Amino acid sequence: MTAGRLLRKIFLVDLFQGLAVTFGYQKPKYIVTEQYPAERPKVAERYRGAPRLNNNPENGETLCIACNLCALACPENLIVVGAERNEQTRRKELTTFTYDLSRCMFCGLCEDACPVDALELTQDFELASYSRPGMIWDRQMLEEGPAQAIQMLTDINAILFYVFAALVLGGGILTITQRNAVHSAISLIVSLLGVAGLYLLQQAEFLFAVQIVLYVGGIMLLFLFVIMLVNLDQAAHQRQFNKQWLVALAAVAAVGVQIGYFLYRGQDAFHFAEAVTGLPPGLGNTEALADSLFSEYLLPFEIASVLLLVAVVGSVVMAKKRI
Repeated sequence: MTAGRLLRKIFLVDLFQGLAVTFGYQKPKYIVTEQYPAERPKVAERYRGAPRLNNNPENGETLCIACNLCALACPENLIVVGAERNEQTRRKELTTFTYDLSRCMFCGLCEDACPVDALELTQDFELASYSRPGMIWDRQMLEEGPAQAIQMLTDINAILFYVFAALVLGGGILTITQRNAVHSAISLIVSLLGVAGLYLLQQAEFLFAVQIVLYVGGIMLLFLFVIMLVNLDQAAHQRQFNKQWLVALAAVAAVGVQIGYFLYRGQDAFHFAEAVTGLPPGLGNTEALADSLFSEYLLPFEIASVLLLVAVVGSVVMAKKRI
């Protein structure tokens, strides 16, 4: 090995040359964040995706005549057609139809071989499954299409919403009912984690990360510092309530009036903002949020920073025995 090749290996010249070629095609102005699944990408007309077993639109019966030509034409032998002969009409009737997507190469030979256009490869590209048996579609799945999987995903999102909502409410209740301050702080962490999960369900990944890093990681650490620095034994003997029952009752009454108003008016009582039609090319969700935060909402952002600074100073003052 010559000295030049040895130096190239030591200083990783080939690696940096490859990275230069890669990053040369990744200029920021050419990078666009796809807002999937809010905005579904367009596929080519010749694209072959999820298989579909068509039915007769007039009577709802399947168009398949169980000729088995699609199974014979398939080079991977992934189609299994089951049929039985009707004794009255003396015709074969379809009973079972299975299609193994895990072995399909989407060549389209099965679609071309079908004489009655009963089997087709659609442009649906969402074929992911959590298990290998989930890639084997039966007759019902082939006739209904991926709508069943989408419905399952919707059900999972609904279940996750209730789980995260339970974490938020349960953590909030435990925060104000626990006698131990450390247990209250942990309960608040659980509630904040539930809020982060709700952000994630709304496809707000940036807010999810900020919720975890800033609130769960930063604000709660500040709370724990205050709990550890303050003399809890002495605070336990102090009066816990200021006996301002009139103010509390007035606040409860005001909240009750608002809830009653919303229940009476229904959806007309809410004023929702118009949905964003789309972001400019090359501008992602995080970039749009940063531009709005540091332009229109710069003053509230700085006020929140000052409040955090006041909280830090207040924790130090509370921890000192003598000021």
